[in-house]
Amino acid sequence: MSDSILVRVTLDSYDVVHPSEKQTQVYVQIPEVGRASWLLDSSFYGRLKNEPWPHVIDEAHSDYMLRGVVSDSASAAARQAIVDWLLLSEGAEYDARFDAVQEAWELDQARQHPVARKLLKENGELQARVAELEAAQGTVYRAEHPDSGITLGHYSTAKAARDHCEATERRSWPTGTTLAFDWIEDDEDRVAELVVTAGQNEESATGYIVTALELDSEYDPEAAE
Repeated sequence: MSDSILVRVTLDSYDVVHPSEKQTQVYVQIPEVGRASWLLDSSFYGRLKNEPWPHVIDEAHSDYMLRGVVSDSASAAARQAIVDWLLLSEGAEYDARFDAVQEAWELDQARQHPVARKLLKENGELQARVAELEAAQGTVYRAEHPDSGITLGHYSTAKAARDHCEATERRSWPTGTTLAFDWIEDDEDRVAELVVTAGQNEESATGYIVTALELDSEYDPEAAE
């Protein structure tokens, strides 16, 4: 089944016994719920073809209830599943389902108009561009040992940068040495310094630091000078 909510109102001949007589068909598709159709009098077509989909489903169900329509069990069960999902739900659950069907109708309407289609395309392109800019901006964390001029790496999280520093410092001690690490943070400079306590010794600086860096989204010629 398609992953989109869909409702279609069509006017055609659906009775093989009376092919000259036209009826209104309301076809409904709800992902993970089912597909179903209602056959209504031809007069419903003009009333429902441009109506919001929640109203279309309600009208189709109401007409079937009023006329006491009887059909095969599979079709009846499919219709009932959709009615139970939308019309017979309650509270926040009903609100969420109603909104989902309403939004699907609004998007479907927009796609049918040239100007709206253009706006939808431009909106999609704009959202993609915003996502690119958001990805290009943000904070990276540089793990380094400035005194020796060694940069260990740049990371998207402070934890990853700190883990690298701790792992490197740990390798400088004999195997089996009990080490306890701590970080001294300078919020103003956005720098954290790694200190270590080895066994019963006093805490000492390791020289490793992690610096939070803001990425620029565009070139600033004045800043580069």
